[in-house]
Amino acid sequence: MAWNSDDGTRYRTDDGRVFNTEKDAENHYKQQAENAAAAEAHAKYLAWVKEVLGQAWDLINKGDNKGAVDFINNHKCQSSQLAYPLGMAYENLGDNQSAAHFYSDFLQKYIESNNVNEGNSYNNVLYSRARVYIKLGDWKKAKTDCNSVMYAEHSYDNQRKEILGNVFNYRGLCFQNFGNKKMAIFDYKTSSDFGQNDSLNKLNALGVNYKPKNPPGTLRGKFIISLLLGLFSVASYFAIGLVISMTTGNDRLVTRSMPVFITLGLLIGVIILWKSIYYKVYPFKKKLIALAIIVTTMISCTWVLGIYQEVTNIEVGSTVILLDGRILKEPTWGSGEVKTLPKGSEVITISEVTENKLWVQVEHEGDTGYVDTSYLRKKR
Repeated sequence: MAWNSDDGTRYRTDDGRVFNTEKDAENHYKQQAENAAAAEAHAKYLAWVKEVLGQAWDLINKGDNKGAVDFINNHKCQSSQLAYPLGMAYENLGDNQSAAHFYSDFLQKYIESNNVNEGNSYNNVLYSRARVYIKLGDWKKAKTDCNSVMYAEHSYDNQRKEILGNVFNYRGLCFQNFGNKKMAIFDYKTSSDFGQNDSLNKLNALGVNYKPKNPPGTLRGKFIISLLLGLFSVASYFAIGLVISMTTGNDRLVTRSMPVFITLGLLIGVIILWKSIYYKVYPFKKKLIALAIIVTTMISCTWVLGIYQEVTNIEVGSTVILLDGRILKEPTWGSGEVKTLPKGSEVITISEVTENKLWVQVEHEGDTGYVDTSYLRKKR
């Protein structure tokens, strides 16, 4: 390569790069050549791994599992990708201990390379290891792997449905061996929903007559349902406050209670969403959701009624605390202000609550005026 002196102290190469010395230019292009060679070598290595991987799977698909094991071992390839077919070959040969070892090796290296979310390989191997643990009778580890697969599957094509059907079937078997018949039946039913006839046979053996339904929806669908139910809860609580306000004549109750309505509604949505996300790990407990709705409804009613009782049971001469510091000249928001006090200031009531329950007359350091009852509370 050629370069020329730019101004006697710097060097400009043919491609326009500028270096302080001729040696810097040499080192730069030498490193560039080494990087290119390394990249080319790595590309050749990956192509070789892909070729070995393809031939190994071909042997397994042809039923030559021993040949696949020998082929992989003879090539002495260190790529973690080959641990998967190696585990599969050993599993097909009946060596489940070795299969579990190589499946675990693949999963560990996959995690270390931060590729857990890339493709379905990780879930496929988890699924395969769960199957091996079932064969080994290690029910606890099998259940853990099944839970991991269920949690990770967010979309269902035909292959994923088949895998999920098998995973629910495997976990049902785990629960059955744990003596948890209720959970076993739940998993067998869900497995049947995914089209696994073996699970139907197990249900029949348990004395359960079940007709398969459509499989559970995806996480996105559950999220939308949860959001809609949460919004419905907010609207329901708002309606409760509105009815109470219309009955009592105090339309400020709804405004003051709105943060509570929204919080409770969102709580319902979060509970439903949480159960929806984990419906694949544990059953969707309708009783829990119903109980949560009933409890939060009772809380909202109690809150509104509590406010109503608080603002209607104010006696003349009581000390009250202002939640909004404005004291008005007349019992209407359109009138001028007598004074504005800091929030939390204490005043004395000098009249009973007005007939519509909206206003009460107060006194502060000789000044009198009216305060909206929705923005005060009795001093405890």
